[in-house]
Amino acid sequence: MSHFAINQNIGALAIDDNDMIYATSGRFQNQNNNQRLLMYDTAGNLKGTFGSHGSGNGQFYNPVGVAVDKHGYVYVVDKDNHRIQKFR
Repeated sequence: MSHFAINQNIGALAIDDNDMIYATSGRFQNQNNNQRLLMYDTAGNLKGTFGSHGSGNGQFYNPVGVAVDKHGYVYVVDKDNHRIQKFR
């Protein structure tokens, strides 16, 4: 078992078949500048970010869940926009 520290407010985690870790960030409404999806490797290195605050495609307002399917699609529960967004 290993662990790593991250300096973000994480709401949910998912791991894909390539061990990429997906984490929702900005799950509290007062963090409008931090509504995004974060991608980490298993060593805890930030590999990328995606999204911003808003209601358009690729934007989030209180992302509270994330999942990855066997085809590599990433699903984000975008709570206060009342939707689930699907990404590749």
